[in-house]
Amino acid sequence: MLAWTICFGLTRGIGAGAKVAMPIANCTVICSNSHLEEKVVRDISHRLSKTAKIRSAISTTYDPYGMTLLTRNGSKGLSESPRRKRRDHFSGDRGLYKSNLRMSDCIMQIRTSLVFTATLTLFATVTALSAQQIPAIAQDPPSDKEFPASTEAPDIPSHGARLNAIFYLASGRGPNPVVLLMHGFPGNEQNMDLAYAIRRDGWNVLVPHYRGSWGSQGTFSFANSIEDTQSAIQFLREAENVKKYRIDPKRIVLIGHSMGGFMVAYAAANDSQILGVAMISAWNVGASMARPSAKERLPTFATAVPRLSGTTSDGLVAEARQNSKNWDYIKFAQALKARPILITEAIDRNVDDNKAMAQALRKAGNPNVSEAEMQTDHSYADHRIALQVTVVKWLENSFAQSIQ
Repeated sequence: MLAWTICFGLTRGIGAGAKVAMPIANCTVICSNSHLEEKVVRDISHRLSKTAKIRSAISTTYDPYGMTLLTRNGSKGLSESPRRKRRDHFSGDRGLYKSNLRMSDCIMQIRTSLVFTATLTLFATVTALSAQQIPAIAQDPPSDKEFPASTEAPDIPSHGARLNAIFYLASGRGPNPVVLLMHGFPGNEQNMDLAYAIRRDGWNVLVPHYRGSWGSQGTFSFANSIEDTQSAIQFLREAENVKKYRIDPKRIVLIGHSMGGFMVAYAAANDSQILGVAMISAWNVGASMARPSAKERLPTFATAVPRLSGTTSDGLVAEARQNSKNWDYIKFAQALKARPILITEAIDRNVDDNKAMAQALRKAGNPNVSEAEMQTDHSYADHRIALQVTVVKWLENSFAQSIQ
């Protein structure tokens, strides 16, 4: 596998889409295994080899979609990225990009005129071929008249309550691999665009709602949410559902955003049959609430509770603090060391825990840890396509046999 080095958004004069790419050695990132991509990398490398000054100056690892990609197998890569040094200066999306587009954040002592030349020459080639690399992002799959793609709305039983759920079924006779996609707290961003992209890539995608949220019966709590995640996994393994929804129960991958990232890590750590886990800006529910900085999270509880049933802000804060030692996903690293793990990071309060989790997994001996660091907010509001690309490429690279 090859790796990419990309200078993203070099100056405002070029624009936020400007990029330069070339392969580097001893560094593996997640977007790097298709024949088409290797062809692009070889072509770009040949062109840049004529400009030694540019080649020696580009030193920050980025991907073609504007996100920083950290190394997969523990190489230092970006041990301290420019984004992290400057994140206190980001007051909003516009300010973020003004800071991100400064030359000093992306390039080490490189002449602007040389970058202009390489960027303008290669920009059209890179962007045109990038869309072709991932059909699930750019186009609909072929129709299957006998087993078409569809959307179901099953009820998932969980400890005496009924969970509302949406089940996106991929086309084909199957059995198909399946992703369990868990939303956050309270779930304003439910990542349905991500579910669609994953389905187009040949996976079924189940999106349940925790007890006491979004019309599901029962009372919301973090402990109940842990149980609900496990109930959703059990639903995918029941013989009746396996047949009805064309599921392969041996090929289940968990993906969670924010609180959902904690839920899927907890579930997988206690279920060795789960193939892999993607943690999207995962909130470390218990550990984070035991710190002095927890007071910064209190407004989130106040705004979330009106959307949830049978709970209070004070009650949820107390629950998280009482379980701070057990609800620390850094401690799950040992149990997850044998499976592919994707960790995506944004500019939010969770980034330090996200990085600590990646480090703990590598220390535990996991050779299949992928990190993607994006210059966006917690909901990935202006990086939705980048998020889709990251997750779909990770699924393809990590579980290729699962969709053959």
